[in-house]
Amino acid sequence: MTESWNVVILQGKPDFIWVKALRKNDSVEIYYSLNGENYTMSNMTYFPGQKPAMVGMMAASPDGDGFNAVFDDFKIIHHPDAFRLEWLKRNSE
Repeated sequence: MTESWNVVILQGKPDFIWVKALRKNDSVEIYYSLNGENYTMSNMTYFPGQKPAMVGMMAASPDGDGFNAVFDDFKIIHHPDAFRLEWLKRNSE
């Protein structure tokens, strides 16, 4: 069973929001920023460390009339930790 812990509710309707997702050991942490500099954790969820991940962008509006979403400057940066380096070593042979 996968659980997600939302720890912050975003207030208001900002014009822009920056989002970072960090995979750490057996979890994914999601951070947001309203200025692109100061980030606050909004979610944490379990994600098995031995499983590969596919990453992409999407937006959803569960309530209301929806909205337009534009994604700028999307990039993936690999920051391996000791756990991930060991996994890569074991699974690349």
